[in-house]
Amino acid sequence: MSLITDLGIVIACAAAVTLLFHRLKLPIFLSYILAGVLLGPNLFPYSPIKDLATVQQLSELGVIFLMFYIGMEFDLRRLSPFLGPALLAVGIQTVVLIFLGIQTAPILGWGRMDGFFLGALLAISSSMVTVAVLKDFKALQSSYAQLTIAVLILEDILAVTLLVLLSGMAIRGHLEWEGVGWAIFLVGVFGVSVYFIGRVAASGFLAVLQRKGNPDMLTLCAVGLLMAVSVLAERFDFSVALGAFLAGSILSTSRLCGDIQKATDPFRTVFSAVFFVSVGMLIEPRMLLDQWKAVLLISVLVCGAKVGACWLGFFLGGTRAVLGFKAAVAKAQIGEFSFVIAGLGQTLGVTHPGLMALAVGVALLTILTTPLIVSRADYIYASLSRHTPRGVKILEQFYQDFIDAVTSRIGGMQLLQMVKRPILQVVVYFFLLNGIIAITALLSTYVQDWTFVQQGAEVWVRSAVWFLAALACGPFMVSVMRNLDVIVMMVTEVALSATAIRQVSKDRLRSLFHRIIFSLTLVLVGGIFLTAAAPFLPSGVALGVFLALIAGVGVVFWRWMVYFNSQLEYRFLKGFSEDSMDRDQARRVRTLEELDRKYPWPINVEEVSLEASSSVCGKRIRDLKLHSRTGASIIAIGRSGHVCYDPSPETSLFPSDQVFLFGTKDQNRRAVHLLKSPAAEPPEAASTTFKIEKIYLGRQSPFVGETLSGSQLRSRHQINVLGIQRGEERIIAPAPDEVLKSGDVLYVVGLKEAIRELQGDVE
Repeated sequence: MSLITDLGIVIACAAAVTLLFHRLKLPIFLSYILAGVLLGPNLFPYSPIKDLATVQQLSELGVIFLMFYIGMEFDLRRLSPFLGPALLAVGIQTVVLIFLGIQTAPILGWGRMDGFFLGALLAISSSMVTVAVLKDFKALQSSYAQLTIAVLILEDILAVTLLVLLSGMAIRGHLEWEGVGWAIFLVGVFGVSVYFIGRVAASGFLAVLQRKGNPDMLTLCAVGLLMAVSVLAERFDFSVALGAFLAGSILSTSRLCGDIQKATDPFRTVFSAVFFVSVGMLIEPRMLLDQWKAVLLISVLVCGAKVGACWLGFFLGGTRAVLGFKAAVAKAQIGEFSFVIAGLGQTLGVTHPGLMALAVGVALLTILTTPLIVSRADYIYASLSRHTPRGVKILEQFYQDFIDAVTSRIGGMQLLQMVKRPILQVVVYFFLLNGIIAITALLSTYVQDWTFVQQGAEVWVRSAVWFLAALACGPFMVSVMRNLDVIVMMVTEVALSATAIRQVSKDRLRSLFHRIIFSLTLVLVGGIFLTAAAPFLPSGVALGVFLALIAGVGVVFWRWMVYFNSQLEYRFLKGFSEDSMDRDQARRVRTLEELDRKYPWPINVEEVSLEASSSVCGKRIRDLKLHSRTGASIIAIGRSGHVCYDPSPETSLFPSDQVFLFGTKDQNRRAVHLLKSPAAEPPEAASTTFKIEKIYLGRQSPFVGETLSGSQLRSRHQINVLGIQRGEERIIAPAPDEVLKSGDVLYVVGLKEAIRELQGDVE
């Protein structure tokens, strides 16, 4: 009963303090930390919590549900626009913070090992705090928030790598650089394998859930998937947070994603509170008072170093300065993984006893300051910009123009565009094949512990396991060979495209050249694969037999494997295409269901799509006097993938808006007739107040780098973006999280005066 009692006390105290902080309009997560200080054993001589260790373990569920939520919100396909700047930011930040930790340790009287652990824990920001702050400021859909979350995801992978490296340092007494690449490789194998297999299996799994339509089953299955992948990650010595993020990303583009978020949101709220309360319990006021100078100094250095290093990485990656600064400011703190790293040092007995207290103190101070500096980010940036020398601004503009030119040049290279997809498939299958072999190696080592394996039959069972592995590897090996063949063919065609060479390289000579290059490429890629997979593969004769099996299976079942691989790729991509096609329909159904839930009276809800010729286009809801004329009311408007419930009377109506009416059948019928009635005035007269226009976004446009929702075009200018022309790509009805880029042409609709004002802002 002590667990139930402790958990009840924690949640009840957190709820009570939350009410106070909500009334004072302070960040809610700070109330949880205060509750932890009050309940912990370090402030008062008596603590009502009997089993602190169990509460600490339960707090990990907060991290798990948070990363699951981030995985569902942040589709892995959307990571690509931010990958370059995020990698640079994480790399520079890690080097700077570890250097800072090594230089600070001697000042505190600590050794070199303490410096490594201190730098490592300072390098990892708090996902819990960052997401909570961004959510409180309603900025999760902004482009700088997406950039921040991309860095948090990479930091989670970095944290796993650091834990591996620090454990090796503690045992051996020195850093082994070869362990860095090996740790990153293992994370890649695990992530790609889980994501690919999960996406293939998810379509059938989600189809069953959708047919059943049972909320209890949906909640249980979603949480079951989350916990299964998290436990799997921990079983392979990875972070449970990484597993939770992968579980969320598997479901991120599914039609049930919104329902799963609603079902699991209470768990995330409760266990997030438990996490922050547990952090507060670690705080020792007396030790913090003893080290207040070190805590204050390191906190200032951490905030400055993190913001500066990340900002520099974002800038070098081509991100606009203002967006990079706001993204860097949001993560200027340390958090949950820092405590894990400090705890590792204490467990191994290689760090100073005061390291945990210092980590908690710095975390507390930086967490408290994060909401303040995020709320003042625009003011701080404007102040820095005013005091920046003119030469630095010219250099910044030159670099941004250079990055734009290079990006445009690379993006226009036809060969690069053609080989990008097959190269990506080869890389994905490289990790996936290593994953299959690693799982097979793990299973084969367990054969001797299986009770049903009779003595003497162990060899046969292991052989069967490796034979099944050869069958599983076959389709992916075939796909790798086909993609390599395509890449070599494209490269050789470009290389032999010159007129002089074309005359010499006809037919047989060209074919021979292609085969030679393909053979060399195959040997090179095969060597890299065997080198990476060597720790998992059997040795000696067994290895030769396994490779021979793969070759034999590939020759005999080539056509079947080509077909099987095509089906796998189809099922993998099927979820994306189906979700994209049905997203509007699913959103429409959810909207109607939500309206029925909010207005459960026996009155109808009807949907109307506005035509461009409608007389109400360009008018405000107030001007229509719809309720007094028809008796019906507008209770929601769907526009560009967003649904606004209870729209303001000042909201203007545009073509393609989905208007949801609330009233009796007769009232709705009259309202539909009014909304669909054509404009009485001739087109020339209507165009004086309402028009469709194209707007070009130049490099200096304030909207470049922002998401569509973050640009606030609808709320600030009352303008709707119908589409985006980006080079040869045309994006119809862009999503709210679509990032606007330099050179985009926006097709907008709105009042003539509003468009003229917007063009002035853009220019």
